Amino acid sequence: PLSPTGEAPPTHFISSGLIETPFADLLPLTTVSYAEDGTPSVETRPGNVALTLQLATGAGLSITAAEVSAMLAAVDVSEQSAEDALARLGLRIIATPEV
Repeated sequence: PLSPTGEAPPTHFISSGLIETPFADLLPLTTVSYAEDGTPSVETRPGNVALTLQLATGAGLSITAAEVSAMLAAVDVSEQSAEDALARLGLRIIATPEV
């Protein structure tokens, strides 16, 4: 769980690791590059709404293109490390108390 302050309640969740190509091709992809002076440039390739909708409805889900679009817009997929992506998004991991 994540939040802007690192305290509950969570506002986001994180998962990091490899996304296989057939799935990655459906998702938006944020690429961050840096100019020589260190200025970041952020570009996001949009997710594939049409194909995601086709796969979802083919699997029997009742969902609209607007709902698929909203879900894909809420996803942040990048090739950044988890730490760099969290910093870019202004989020912190919520520490869970040890039991």
